[in-house]
Amino acid sequence: MKKLHLLLIVLFVTTMATAQTPQLINYQAVARNSSGQALVNQSIKVRISLNATDATSAVTFYSETRTVTTNALGLFNVQIGSSGATTTYGNINNTEWTDGSKTRSIKVELDVNNSGVFTDMGSQQLVSVPFALAADKAVNSTKIGGRAVDSLTTPTNGQVLTWNSGTSSWQPSTIITTTTTPIIKFAGQLPQVAPSGTNWVFVGTPQNVTTTITGQTLIGNFSGVLASTNGTAPNVSFCACYQFSGGPVQSFNPTNFAEAPVDATRRTFSFSGAVVPGTGALKVGACIRNNTAVTLNSNDYYSGYIQVVF
Repeated sequence: MKKLHLLLIVLFVTTMATAQTPQLINYQAVARNSSGQALVNQSIKVRISLNATDATSAVTFYSETRTVTTNALGLFNVQIGSSGATTTYGNINNTEWTDGSKTRSIKVELDVNNSGVFTDMGSQQLVSVPFALAADKAVNSTKIGGRAVDSLTTPTNGQVLTWNSGTSSWQPSTIITTTTTPIIKFAGQLPQVAPSGTNWVFVGTPQNVTTTITGQTLIGNFSGVLASTNGTAPNVSFCACYQFSGGPVQSFNPTNFAEAPVDATRRTFSFSGAVVPGTGALKVGACIRNNTAVTLNSNDYYSGYIQVVF
């Protein structure tokens, strides 16, 4: 049986952030026979496989076979991923090195007689330096925490990234450490609310607010007592809303709001939430969606507040 003594010398080359990270692994080994004598100046075939293992499976994500020639010391060198392989499996350029849930290893097989029969020389775990390939993904990253970063907006000095739910991306924003925007308070008698179908309508008197900086957030908190002596309204929703000039009344959260039937028994509806509406002049306040045929005619008081935060 032939023996192979492995020596991993340099696996990756560090490059400047502006350069392309080479998708190659430098590999060096000495081939010896069963007596420990080096196989010198000999043409042999080597098959190298890169494997990923987790708790449930082991998968070869890249493999290549090459013909190499040892030197006077039995030493041979391979750049895994470079041109010249006789056969390959997978694509080393597509390797996901940043997945820490998997253990990666290198497996080496030799065909010293060029007969097509390979002898498994064992596997060795890849540690530390091979994962420098992840630096290539970090240099060219367009996501933070799996969420997109706005690559179109040019940041200015002092800006930081903030999350904009309207565009579902991280965007450059100016952070203001203090705010002069007061808390806008609401209180009063809820009027009768006619059927509105699927549309939200303000109740009480909405207030005017202007958002001037991308990423500004509206925080709203409201409670109101609803009832009807006209019969049961089976589907009534209560929320905080905003409206740009000429646009529809929109709820702070289109899928999360107070909703319940309304009948002659007065019940309290409450909502608390936040939204990033975008910049501009808008109206804000409490709102109801009465998707029934019943007018809510026995309502009581409501109260709450909305604040613009940075």
